[in-house]
Amino acid sequence: MLDVPYAMINFMDVTRQWSKAVHGMPGGDIPRGFAPCDWVVAGGKALMIEDITQDVRFAATIAAQPPEGPGLRSYAGVPINTADGLSLGTLCVLDHQVRKFGQRELDVMA
Repeated sequence: MLDVPYAMINFMDVTRQWSKAVHGMPGGDIPRGFAPCDWVVAGGKALMIEDITQDVRFAATIAAQPPEGPGLRSYAGVPINTADGLSLGTLCVLDHQVRKFGQRELDVMA
């Protein structure tokens, strides 16, 4: 629906992010502070990053640095919340291409 190579449903605990469902990349878990999903859960709101390599929070992470990492360039994530508003994880999409996510993508993901 969003024409991206990667989509994930991730959940967070105190120290890690683990992938419940993944499309296009291996699942597993990573340290919680490593990924943009941590910012989505902490803030309780959507996050869109047009170019990860230009975002000071994530440019130095292995996710943005080929050949070690997957060379990700763009990210859009929305929180998965309980009825009480507690953020448990994210639904996110990622791409190797720089792209601007907008309201249409958020509406699809919500």
